[in-house]
Amino acid sequence: MPSSPSKTKEDEYETHLRSENLARYFPRFVEQVKLQRGDKMYDQSANWGRSCVFEFPEKGEQEAKVTEFSNPNRLRDHLYIQGGPSRRLWLLEDLSLNWMTVLGAHLRIPPSFFAFHWADSSGAEFNDRHPFFSDPERQFLLKYPRFRKGRVNLVNGDSRDAYLAMKCNAERCFFPSTGEDPTFEDPDVCRTYHKLSFRSNQLGPGTWDGKCSFPVSKLV
Repeated sequence: MPSSPSKTKEDEYETHLRSENLARYFPRFVEQVKLQRGDKMYDQSANWGRSCVFEFPEKGEQEAKVTEFSNPNRLRDHLYIQGGPSRRLWLLEDLSLNWMTVLGAHLRIPPSFFAFHWADSSGAEFNDRHPFFSDPERQFLLKYPRFRKGRVNLVNGDSRDAYLAMKCNAERCFFPSTGEDPTFEDPDVCRTYHKLSFRSNQLGPGTWDGKCSFPVSKLV
């Protein structure tokens, strides 16, 4: 049986996410993508996360309609719905393969958008500017810290700084307080660094799509 147009489009997009061309600029992101298998039967991590869409009416005084999706298949079904001019803001938590493939293929999101969001904001790979896009009205990135109660126990005999990795497909970590931190007076406070990435597409008269990737909430 021939493949459906949707699956063909998504398979092509997944190939771009795993490509050597993207790996030149984002090697660790592509490495993480390759660790995920899109088959739900074998790899649940490819479906981690959640998504929702805010659909704004033409008249600004009306409230936006919010639809949540518990898995990528439900998201795909929703994207098939055809209507008139749309004004939609899509939210995605985490960078899991199946979510990226469905959203990216159907909304024509460059793979570099997801790749640029992957690295932890505290690491050497973080950059305030997207190397392939320079229009702040259509795409931007916000970096911010967050403090919360928590403690990371040190390993006996290990002098390295301790941190706790979040259970997600993006690189996000908890860092404990030390004597060099402004929170060192409270050893039970940890800090994390987050990014909110935004991109918009103008699809036609009166029609637009906005896409946000935001912090993950699952922890190890």
